[in-house]
Amino acid sequence: MLAGEPRCRHVYADPGRADGVLRRWRDRLGERAWVVPRDVALAAGWFGAVEPAYVERIGDVVAVARDRVVLASPRTDGIVSGLRGQHGALTEDELAIPLIVLRT
Repeated sequence: MLAGEPRCRHVYADPGRADGVLRRWRDRLGERAWVVPRDVALAAGWFGAVEPAYVERIGDVVAVARDRVVLASPRTDGIVSGLRGQHGALTEDELAIPLIVLRT
């Protein structure tokens, strides 16, 4: 099953098949995305501190698009995949989202 968004996909595999799914996604995407198993994404801090109760919500395989690539899936999320502006990956611009605080 596929979830997430076009710049960061979560792939959920049938039990015992995550390694094969990981290989296929890596083979297909090559240098266009970082494709890692859940434990590597967690160890790298991609999702910050994750409560143990929520770890299984992260895909067995996580694919994060590089550069200007999007991992569109019209079948999974036709509207979101069709949007012109995408964010949510690990590029410098996407990680440096400004925060404005208004205090009155």
